[in-house]
Amino acid sequence: MDRRYCVRATRRPAPSRSDPGGTLADVGLRFDRNSISNHNDLSPRVAILYLPFKDDRTVVRGGIGFFYDRSPLSSRYFELEQLSDDDELLDTAGADISTHTHFPRRVVTSYANDGLTVIDGPREFMNVIKGPLRDALSRRWSLQADRSLTKHLTLRVGYLQRSARNEPIVVPRFSGASQGFLVLKSRGVSRYSEFQAIALYNSQRFHNWNVAYVWSRARGSLNTADNFLNDFPAFVVRPNQYGPLPFDAPHRFLAFGEIKAPLELTVMPAFEIRSGFPFSFVNDRLDFVGARNRARFPAFLSLDATILKGFTIPFLDKKARAGVIIFNITNHFNPRDVQNNTGSLKVGQFFNSLGTSVRGKFELDF
Repeated sequence: MDRRYCVRATRRPAPSRSDPGGTLADVGLRFDRNSISNHNDLSPRVAILYLPFKDDRTVVRGGIGFFYDRSPLSSRYFELEQLSDDDELLDTAGADISTHTHFPRRVVTSYANDGLTVIDGPREFMNVIKGPLRDALSRRWSLQADRSLTKHLTLRVGYLQRSARNEPIVVPRFSGASQGFLVLKSRGVSRYSEFQAIALYNSQRFHNWNVAYVWSRARGSLNTADNFLNDFPAFVVRPNQYGPLPFDAPHRFLAFGEIKAPLELTVMPAFEIRSGFPFSFVNDRLDFVGARNRARFPAFLSLDATILKGFTIPFLDKKARAGVIIFNITNHFNPRDVQNNTGSLKVGQFFNSLGTSVRGKFELDF
């Protein structure tokens, strides 16, 4: 059982000549008890809101904090063993596969090109932990400035950075002719940076509109434990690499708003264009070809719209709205799958684009 305790303090001094608008400081400290790793974690954090001018049209926000992640429950599938720096088993006593957890064993057999000749295996992989496991720790800091240009228009720019270490990763190791290890250890790292610029418009006549551009960069260890210990685990475990994370999208533009029409009609258009997500090429043995996640899907583009009609339900005396959501109105090619096997004649081709689609929507106010 995990336990969490938080302490928070807020301080706001009176305005002065050196601080005309005032500063709001929020300081917190969180204590976590992790029963899986048996660690006690203290994570401090602080946030500041600063009004540099008396007119309150400029607001500067910033913060920094440390955050511990929960240890995955699936780590119980692994047995703690004494391993060397090269992940070799130091104590072979009790290393029988059958004495370990009931997590499904991974048995790998490699064949020659004829599909019949065995060139390696069958090789059984034991699930082991190179301890001690540490709780994943991330440090996050951000800085943001809002400036009201007019009564209805506000501009916002901000920067965020998050770096993490001690993330659980799984790496394969061979031992002898017929045995191997899937080693779970806290050696994963990641880093995420983001810059955003947003324009926000809000008025009674033209309603709410938002236009945003986001630049981001996500890099990290690619053999994170969630790739192999989830409902749909990866078939093959390859050596860990550091590279673009699966959700890395360097450029993203998003615009959405709301239009009020007569007869209680509401139209909410949305337009998004972003960089495609990365993927890796593999050969017929499912070994990675070149650096992982070096290729990308095509740019994603979608124009969507939600159309709702408001009405009152008589016997309930409740306001409700019903309508449709139209996705990808332009029918842009947004593939979700790619043939990444270099042994295929269709290598590099993209498939499974979701064309224009319509779904119903119903809202009820309580």
